[in-house]
Amino acid sequence: MQVLPSFKNLWVNRQRCIIPVAAYKERPNMEDAPIEFRKKEYEVLLKEPRYFAGLYDDWVSKKTGEVLESCTIITVSSKGNSIIESIWHERMPVLLNEDESEMWLNRELNANSVEQLIKQDNPESLEILEVVRQANPNLFE
Repeated sequence: MQVLPSFKNLWVNRQRCIIPVAAYKERPNMEDAPIEFRKKEYEVLLKEPRYFAGLYDDWVSKKTGEVLESCTIITVSSKGNSIIESIWHERMPVLLNEDESEMWLNRELNANSVEQLIKQDNPESLEILEVVRQANPNLFE
């Protein structure tokens, strides 16, 4: 598994978090996406509540001491997931069920123990709805 350098310490230090989710939005981002997909927005509905797998950190301002809590959602390639590929998106978030989320949050487990959870979700558990309004065109410039 590839961990970007900016997240390596969070991964090693087991700073794992979850974000409850019932649906999320995607915009096609693959370079070869047909023009008719490029300015659309899609809602990905989950057939049951799930959790995004994430990593968290606190940023502290050197100037004011203000603390900003932040997180990132872990993604995997969508290659082979017919639902996400159908909207021309090359990445998808890692979705966990209840049992997997408990394992993900278990700080006793090291990175190697939870790496098996970083996988695509089953396409049958997802449903795509096209958002009727067009996405903000400025987002694509």
